[in-house]
Amino acid sequence: LDNSGFPVFFRKMRGPTMDFKVQPNGLLSFIQPHLPNWNWVAYTMDNSYTVVDSFMSVGYWTDLHDFQIIPNGNALLLAKEYRIMDLSQIVEGGQPAARVEGCIIQELDQDKNVVFEWSSFDHFDITDALHMDLTAQVIDYVHANAIELDNDGNILIIVCGNIIFLKTIFLFRFKAEAASICPLGVDSYPLLN
Repeated sequence: LDNSGFPVFFRKMRGPTMDFKVQPNGLLSFIQPHLPNWNWVAYTMDNSYTVVDSFMSVGYWTDLHDFQIIPNGNALLLAKEYRIMDLSQIVEGGQPAARVEGCIIQELDQDKNVVFEWSSFDHFDITDALHMDLTAQVIDYVHANAIELDNDGNILIIVCGNIIFLKTIFLFRFKAEAASICPLGVDSYPLLN
């Protein structure tokens, strides 16, 4: 749309299309499922609306919520990791073969190599997900909605739901060497410098 609200570009897409935006390098991007398996793919387009590149997470299911091109030309992707876990040993009434969905963040270089990877399974216990019924068969215990690179080079992730504090949206800030948690409005978890 232009400033008057009139369309300057329109294309009928072949399926659901998410996260359409202008990237900092001027390219347009969107995320769409790759059919028939429904693994999501992030696409970039030039100013003539021609698709010039595509991005998928490496080794995981790409998530539909967010995709970022960062100043060094690399890409940040959200992804999903699924694990079958015996929750009967962790919570009363837990399923012996529960399907648990975790969050992965990957940074891919221009050759699509993974240069940074972060997994919620390495940093959060499933029992921290106070908002989830841990006796369910399928559990999405860390539901990421957005990622962003801050001015200090840290990766920020917004997670809906609640890990640790009920009905709180969390902001996670981390570097490759470490991770820390900072629920918004709570000072007991220091951010990394």
